[in-house]
Amino acid sequence: MDVCFGYLKNADGSAKFTYGNTSTIACVSGPDQVSQQKEIIDRATILVQYKSKSGNSNCSDRAMEHFITMVCDRMIFTSMHPRTSILINILELHDDGCICACAVNATMLALIDAGISMRHMVAAATSCLDENGCIHINPCKELLEHSEGKMTLVIESETYQILSLSSTGNFTSEKLNESILLLTSKCSELLQSFRASVSKLFHQ
Repeated sequence: MDVCFGYLKNADGSAKFTYGNTSTIACVSGPDQVSQQKEIIDRATILVQYKSKSGNSNCSDRAMEHFITMVCDRMIFTSMHPRTSILINILELHDDGCICACAVNATMLALIDAGISMRHMVAAATSCLDENGCIHINPCKELLEHSEGKMTLVIESETYQILSLSSTGNFTSEKLNESILLLTSKCSELLQSFRASVSKLFHQ
């Protein structure tokens, strides 16, 4: 795992997050003025845009944007910035699996770099269930493509409760619970690493 704050100098905040061979950059602009059509009277509007390495857009990219937007709405104190927008651009550098979790982590780190007020930090991880019933945490792309089911989980740093969860495929209740436990443990480890990285950022 590797974290780099301030990766893009022309953004209000940015971060590069790498896990294994998967890497993303997130940059944050705002709070800024927002168009009247998108203005919300009592809170900020969160706008998430994801761009794949190929430059092509598909349904899974839009689903990822929606998932990250929901995470941000629960993570950011949006009521502190009514009638404004916070724009988050996410760029895929390389996808070898777990790209959604990687994008969530990069986004959270970029928001910290931008000084956006947040309720808590978050961490995300992905699991998949192979044809033999084995669960793999943060698997490579090949494992994900041949999996029976996959799940991305986000926890928050205050009580380590689940903030958001997305799953597809076939999980028995037993495998579902096992996967949640393993992902929660992995996310807890990531949060410890994030705290250390943030501490270094503010003590440079």
